[in-house]
Amino acid sequence: MKYMTDAHIANVSELLRRNGVDCKTVHERMLNNSDSRISIPDPKIVEFLQEERAEGNDITLICNDEDLQVIAGYNTYQSSLYPR
Repeated sequence: MKYMTDAHIANVSELLRRNGVDCKTVHERMLNNSDSRISIPDPKIVEFLQEERAEGNDITLICNDEDLQVIAGYNTYQSSLYPR
């Protein structure tokens, strides 16, 4: 299982990696860099996740951004998002 955090909680990604979890920030997964100064609109993040899922790559998004959660159409449980 792969995980991806939004830029607001990038520190969670680092903590998970230190504990052996395959977790990267949205910038690392989508842009192959960690420069969070580059804005990635929420719809692009959702599109990326849908494309990855279509290719058989299951990525769980971890975020605390309620707008992103609504756009993605996810149910929330604490700060993790699980698809309906």
